[in-house]
Amino acid sequence: MTSEVPFRLAGGRQRLVLVSAEVNGVGPAPFVLDTGAGPCILAPELARRAGVVATETQEATGAGGRMEIALGAASLVLGEEKIPDVPVAITDELARIAQAVCAPIEGGLGHAFLRHFRLTIDYAACRLFLERPSETAPAAGEGEVAFRLAGEDKPLVLVPVRMAGEGPFTFALDTGASTTVVSPELARRLGIRGGRIAAMTGGGGRASGLVGRSGSVAVGAAEVGEMDVVVGPFLTPLSEVVGTRLDGILGFNFLREFLVTIDYPAGRLGLESPGAAALAAS
Repeated sequence: MTSEVPFRLAGGRQRLVLVSAEVNGVGPAPFVLDTGAGPCILAPELARRAGVVATETQEATGAGGRMEIALGAASLVLGEEKIPDVPVAITDELARIAQAVCAPIEGGLGHAFLRHFRLTIDYAACRLFLERPSETAPAAGEGEVAFRLAGEDKPLVLVPVRMAGEGPFTFALDTGASTTVVSPELARRLGIRGGRIAAMTGGGGRASGLVGRSGSVAVGAAEVGEMDVVVGPFLTPLSEVVGTRLDGILGFNFLREFLVTIDYPAGRLGLESPGAAALAAS
């Protein structure tokens, strides 16, 4: 069975996907769909209302730097899907992101919840589809590519990306990132020159980079021509935390061009143009 969930896009030109979810029966509350996060994230006030008790605290690292989080567990519901005992991190970092996109945000749906599903994001229709895996995995769809997770503790979705015909390079697919980012090293290799300064808001605070223009960006057969990217020095310390080199992050300005299917159980990613999907369904 497939559960269909409407969402809205918050922010200006570079946007985030916001869905409505419930925590321990409390809600609905606005959550960011965030494949770049490991645990699900709760704002302290939502955690209090939902009776989520922190069992420990630890330090974490986001794009903006280090931050302290409290850890617990909660039952989460999205659409018709309910997952009990989901690991959650409680932090007030969401308030900064909410201010940046001018929309209330009380949580983030990360890998701890999403890993149970084959999920499809239809940016054009503002619809999210969640499907439980069957005992027999479906055959790989045309154009699907395999992905791997950075690690059990840092479950970033890592995909091979070609830029300007070169590569593959290792990028994290992050629906919680409003724009696509490349490392300074990759920018130098490809001759991407930064211009104006871009200020970004993420876990741990604000980060900055320079906006440049890349050549084509491709994952498998899915390709976008020249597009703006941010040259982000923060990828170097983030790579050290993740334990693998990150050449970049695929964010909203790339993903919005496609019908995005992330099959967590099968480890496959599908990127289909909306026009081709509509033609196949007719």
